[in-house]
Amino acid sequence: GYDFNKTFSLEAMYGGLRSNLTQGNGKIDFRFLRLDGLYHLSAVEKWKPFIIGGLGNLAIKGRSPATSTNNSTQLNLGLGVKRALTENVDFRLDARGLYDHDESAKDVMINAGLAFLFPIQRTSSAPSDTDMDGVVDAKDQCPNTARGTSIDAMGCALPQDSDNDGIFDNADQCPNTA
Repeated sequence: GYDFNKTFSLEAMYGGLRSNLTQGNGKIDFRFLRLDGLYHLSAVEKWKPFIIGGLGNLAIKGRSPATSTNNSTQLNLGLGVKRALTENVDFRLDARGLYDHDESAKDVMINAGLAFLFPIQRTSSAPSDTDMDGVVDAKDQCPNTARGTSIDAMGCALPQDSDNDGIFDNADQCPNTA
């Protein structure tokens, strides 16, 4: 899963089961793929309630002539709660209503388990440019260039001659005279 922020996260799930039934209709394989969104409500101490909903696919495939194959789209919506056991482990419980779009069937699913959280250190994708002169701080030899100043490749102000008298402004004793 991926946490976009403290309120919303997205998770994908894939699983399956290969049965070896010897009675009934024979051997059957189950596969599911699901994408769920979680909306986390206000946490109460270590308890974190959430609303969950998503879209998935369930494939049931028979491995004998007597069994059939079924592939269906499922929608789910439900409520759940997480409780932090440690910094990186949560207990999770949720109940969902399932609607099988292809079969117009309804069902209920209850999940309980442990969620192991793997912290990901997020880094800024863009290097910083504190004085906003277009030269990243790591290469900026003049880190406090005034905004709007013409600069060289090192981030330093280019010499200016505002009055076009051939003497740069920083050395011009008679500014604004040609």
